[in-house]
Amino acid sequence: GKSTYETARNCSNEPNHLSLESVAGHEILIGRDGKRRWPEEVKGQLVAETLVPGVTVNEVTRRAGMRPNHLSECRRLARNLRRL
Repeated sequence: GKSTYETARNCSNEPNHLSLESVAGHEILIGRDGKRRWPEEVKGQLVAETLVPGVTVNEVTRRAGMRPNHLSECRRLARNLRRL
């Protein structure tokens, strides 16, 4: 079957459908409610960027157009997964 991203790409010109937005070189799914749906691989890449010495969460989120608390939550989840 088609992925959510393929479906959004095909329906982006129809009202009340999901759409895609390019943010910092990544395709982000925009829901009907206007909220961004960040793909797991993008969140993982952004979390990895924050692990570079001297790089801050605020710096990465500003560049990506994401709220800092959202990426901080992703970082917390990643830390918890590493402990398993």
